[in-house]
Order: sequence, then C-alpha cells, then structure tokens
Amino acid sequence: MGPWGTKLRQVLVVVRIHAQMSSLHGVRHIFKEGVSYKERLFWLVLVLCCGGELISICVRQWSDYRRAPTETVLTDSAISISGQPFPCVGLCPAHQMDGRVAMRLLRQ
Repeated sequence: MGPWGTKLRQVLVVVRIHAQMSSLHGVRHIFKEGVSYKERLFWLVLVLCCGGELISICVRQWSDYRRAPTETVLTDSAISISGQPFPCVGLCPAHQMDGRVAMRLLRQ
C-alpha cells in the first residue's frame, strides 16, 4: 500500500471517531462498529433524505425572504432609535406557577 493508502486510512479513522462522537443521531449508526451493512445503508439513506429536505426547506425560506424581505421602518426620523419601542420576546418558564400564589404575590 502506497503513501496515499496510508493517508486515506488515517483520514477514515479520524472520520469514524468524529462520527461516533457526533450529536447527529443517524451519523453515529452509519459508522458504528458491529452494525450490518443493511442497517448502515438504512441510516445513510435516512440521513441523506433528511439532509436533502433540510436543503429544500432552506432554499424555500431563502426564496420567500428574497421575494418579500423583512423591513424595519421608523415612522418618525426626529426621534432617536433608542426612543423607539422594541418588540419583546416572551419566554415560558420551565416550571409552572400556581395561579393562586401568583395572584397573592400581585396583591402584595
């Protein structure tokens, strides 16, 4: 085996190690040791289909944005930007609050 074969083998080892530690679920199964070729093929097809759908969604979203981009317009240029109201983002807490306790706290 020539020097290219050795380099290729080293690259494949690094790819396998990286894939086994990947957070992408299907990629782990493609490179997992002791998995049959049918299962590897299944996961490969599944990952490729999901990747294709991801690209399709991104292209669709990009074309929607290009067709009708989001624009922010200030109605009065005499007011500084810091005086303009900023849209808020609401975050739901992970823990539910008891409504009676909340009302009691509001009354205080």
